[in-house]
Amino acid sequence: MFWEKLVNDVLSSTFGTVSDQLRHVADGSSYPLLNIYEKEGEYSVKCIMPGVDPKEVNITFTNGIITIEGEKKEDAFEKYNAIRIERTYGKFSKTIRVTKDIDGSSIKAAFKDGVLELKMKPLPEAAPRKITIS
Repeated sequence: MFWEKLVNDVLSSTFGTVSDQLRHVADGSSYPLLNIYEKEGEYSVKCIMPGVDPKEVNITFTNGIITIEGEKKEDAFEKYNAIRIERTYGKFSKTIRVTKDIDGSSIKAAFKDGVLELKMKPLPEAAPRKITIS
């Protein structure tokens, strides 16, 4: 009992309690999972959202912050009693702080096979340019 409490106390202080982690998932702050890439001056954000209808997703860009909001609807299994549920459902919201030097008009979104991809470019004046010595 002592060791169990000690381990739980250490894990809770380091990672938070299991209920804290579930609350983190339930409030949408960890969903959708995403990766951010940069290639040749273009940025790409890829979010995995299996089972989400792209019509249920709203994306905004304001003052250097991209917000992805939507809802993942629960599967219709009214005739069944759930024995185990691991998939999450409900509303979600994810914010990504990017540089204010992103050209908001360059942001393009595509959704394919459960993956949302946002592509964006920096403002022309923010992009690095080569300066020649005269």
